[in-house]
Amino acid sequence: MRSLLLASLVALAPVAAAQSSLTTTLVGGLVLTATAPFSNTIYADLTVTNPTGLILTQINMRAQDGAAATNAFDVYLTAAGGTHVNNHGTAVPWTLKGTCSGFGTANPTVLTLDRGIYIAPGTYGLALHCKGFRTVYTNGTTQAPPLPLVFSNADMALDCTTSVIQNSTSAAPFSGGQSAVRTPNLQLFYQNTSAVNFTATTRSGNGPLTVNFTEGSVSMDPAGFTVFAWDLDGDGVDDTFGPTASRTYTCGDYSVRLTAYDALGNYPITRTNYVTVDLLGAVFTWSKVSEPALFQFTSTASTSTTSYAWDLDGDTVVDSTVANPTWAYAPGCAPVNVSLTVANSCRTFTRTSQIAPTDSIETTFAANNAGATGYAVNFDANVTALDGIELCGLHLNMNTLTIGTPFTLDVYTRRGTYVGFDTNPAGWTQVSGASATNAIGSQTYVQLNSPIYLPPGITGFTVVATGSALAYTNGTGTNQTFSNADVTLSLGQVRTTLFSTTSTLFTPRVLNVRLNYKDASLGMAGYYTYGAGCVGSLGIPGNVGVARPRVGQNLVVDFTNTPAGVIPFIGFSNTLFQGFPLPIDAGLIGAPGCNIQTSADINGGLAFAVGGVSNWSIGIPLDPAFVGVHLYIQGFSFDVINALGGSFSDAASGLIGN
Repeated sequence: MRSLLLASLVALAPVAAAQSSLTTTLVGGLVLTATAPFSNTIYADLTVTNPTGLILTQINMRAQDGAAATNAFDVYLTAAGGTHVNNHGTAVPWTLKGTCSGFGTANPTVLTLDRGIYIAPGTYGLALHCKGFRTVYTNGTTQAPPLPLVFSNADMALDCTTSVIQNSTSAAPFSGGQSAVRTPNLQLFYQNTSAVNFTATTRSGNGPLTVNFTEGSVSMDPAGFTVFAWDLDGDGVDDTFGPTASRTYTCGDYSVRLTAYDALGNYPITRTNYVTVDLLGAVFTWSKVSEPALFQFTSTASTSTTSYAWDLDGDTVVDSTVANPTWAYAPGCAPVNVSLTVANSCRTFTRTSQIAPTDSIETTFAANNAGATGYAVNFDANVTALDGIELCGLHLNMNTLTIGTPFTLDVYTRRGTYVGFDTNPAGWTQVSGASATNAIGSQTYVQLNSPIYLPPGITGFTVVATGSALAYTNGTGTNQTFSNADVTLSLGQVRTTLFSTTSTLFTPRVLNVRLNYKDASLGMAGYYTYGAGCVGSLGIPGNVGVARPRVGQNLVVDFTNTPAGVIPFIGFSNTLFQGFPLPIDAGLIGAPGCNIQTSADINGGLAFAVGGVSNWSIGIPLDPAFVGVHLYIQGFSFDVINALGGSFSDAASGLIGN
């Protein structure tokens, strides 16, 4: 009997379920003031003029403030001949007709009903209940040009003459304060033929995975659908019949087709790769575990993974087949491509990330927010390493879905915190920049054009990406500080425009970043002040490293605020001078209030001042034995201010690097 019925039904031509739509407007930007969890109800009157009625299948709506996991949407209608007017405070005239759940808040948000709603010819009050998000609307009278109040086509009309938006709650759709007359931003999608739909339980996971299917169809035939045929594996052959179906799947991707039959025709709907079993992801993390550059790699790939293949040095040769290998590198900031290929019974997936085989500190890469190109992200780095650190690269989380998107990165620093100085360029220096292309699903490495030396103490940072955008995480008060033995990061905030008092501020925000750096153990060169000088006629003579000390190169220093010239003194200690503890008060030799802060083992000669700046340099021998040696430098500035005839500059420490 069933075969005869199917034979007769198959003879019916498939009916194309083309959708039509009616749009009010999608240009609005207004929302009701409310607090989370948000809920709104939208009211209008709907008239169906198509003589056979129609099936409402989807509503597109401009929305904001929601989250895909918690959003829900309900559609209510009054009885035919009803209206929404004067029915905003009672549930009596309303009937729940359709629902939708688990969607985002893109603009417009697509709300596909779980089951289409058949609406016979007539006029109805329409209520759309938004649960967990806010609808966007338009003030039709102030829009230029003004909007119409009635929107219609050959099949339906939506009367917004008295439309309002209501601050309802998720539990009470017909309650709350109301707006003045407002035009909701809607697209109503419908069809004039039977509508076929289906839903399923969990559609992805590890096999064996059992998926249960339920039809959600609406027929234009008063007798309804008589047969439902399911092709559950995409092979073009129907596997089972009835309003529900079930199948247990193994590894793979499976398309599902439901064909519903009524007296008017047959209506197929196919969803491609609707069921996914044993999906693979080759995600991994890495960390330095011992000197000079032994790294531990940890796979966080899918649990269905059965094999691992690591290329750990970028030569396309497999170096390890264990899940969590270690690898020793020559230390440095040059990027190295590391690839992990994972496989299971039906899939293979490869992920490649660039790493820098050097020390690093990471914040978090669990982004839940992002800026736009040109946004300025601020944070502080408090360096606790005795000789400072040298920042040579950054791993970043980029906000783009297109792999290989080129962007530039500019890095600005200032001595001291960024707090209170983020809207004024004074005191900031653009210290480095770089160009890169983004990765997808992994950290994007940016090697700086010029390494940035960070002395002990606090350095404020401003980081700007152009051509792409930086991703970050909203601060909670407990996720904003990250520390290791060398540095503590305090994060942070975002400005929409660099150093602008009119920019919009978002705070707190945690930049998703891994700072890659070298320290003294890797031959870093350093130069920083450790003690204050005494006042001369132009102020306190400064001691600024222009070129840090490296073997085979010159150490270059500017002594600022020097009226005539400077004698630099080089010492190999900042604690003892000829057996006496430092600092030593120079008041005994005619310079009261001045401290001698270096052992002054070498007289560096004489540097004459030009415009108040005495530029001085000294060559460092090309001998690796000097790497790691500390120099302590202080200048005596000639000045007619005391009996000694001068003042002492700030004292600085120099670390000879390679």
